[in-house]
Amino acid sequence: MAIEDSSLNRIHQWIDTKDVATISAFRGRLSNIKNPDRTLMRSADDKSELSEGYEFTLQENRKRNALLKAALRRLGYGVTAIRGVYHEDGSMVDDGSEESFFVVNLKDDPNFKQHLFDLSEWFNQDSFVYKPKSSDEALLIGTNGSTDFITYGQEIPIGSFISDVVAENMSRVGGRGFAFGSREDVKRDEFPATWSRRKMGRIEKQGLSDKDVESIVVDSMRDSMDDRRKQSYTYTFAVRDGLLPRIKR
Repeated sequence: MAIEDSSLNRIHQWIDTKDVATISAFRGRLSNIKNPDRTLMRSADDKSELSEGYEFTLQENRKRNALLKAALRRLGYGVTAIRGVYHEDGSMVDDGSEESFFVVNLKDDPNFKQHLFDLSEWFNQDSFVYKPKSSDEALLIGTNGSTDFITYGQEIPIGSFISDVVAENMSRVGGRGFAFGSREDVKRDEFPATWSRRKMGRIEKQGLSDKDVESIVVDSMRDSMDDRRKQSYTYTFAVRDGLLPRIKR
């Protein structure tokens, strides 16, 4: 089941009434593997075997996210796409965004947290964010080998839900930012904008002509449509090809 209304207000309602999580399959490099038998060691592109240190392309990462989405849907969770944003060279940049998912435990599955843990580890993620409906505070849960900030299985309280903010670690939906943390660690986004408006703003700064802009937009739309066609994974075929673990519901 999908979440049809992906506005920030609707997400806030889910956060108040259900277990929720944010998770992604995007990865720059296959690294810090804790359990190889619980980690996807094949390319989502051509199913070839991978070794630690392999660097993923954007196309591969989008296919990995398509696999993750198929697994989440298989489990009956609500899924909506968001953008994770982080600092790069000391400044906030949307170009450093990661395509992620906001996940809702619609049917109150008691294994929700464990399933998210297993999928996060499968896609070699350092961590995922989990917030139980019984608490106002979210947790960052480690699912990979040790890093500088979190270890495997470690749960770090990171704060409560805050909307319309700009923060070092945040997500966007519908052009509006949200994060889990404290007001002291974030600043209010006075001018929330859509993703397309932000992208056009970056294009304008580059001083491109109208023809160049039109070409960029058309190529971007065509690439997006091609990606969606290439990402037509189903859970059954993905398990058959060794790209997803067999999940017990």
